[in-house]
Amino acid sequence: MGFTGIKYTKDALGRNRYVRIDLKKYKESQWLEDFLDGIEAMALKEEETVSLNDFNKYIDTRLQSNVVKIDHRNSVYK
Repeated sequence: MGFTGIKYTKDALGRNRYVRIDLKKYKESQWLEDFLDGIEAMALKEEETVSLNDFNKYIDTRLQSNVVKIDHRNSVYK
């Protein structure tokens, strides 16, 4: 079974090793997006995870440190 725009490349031992996909032809394909998402998930499988609670605490801390406090009592826009 073969698809146009998809080619297999063999390694030095003659085994199928690489897949070349014509992105012009398949760039809007849901199956390609799902396939690439799966590959990315596999690559990140061993990465350290962070709980949602810890992530939210981190974001809250970052946002609070970027807030500029304005003293409206001494504002030039009175």
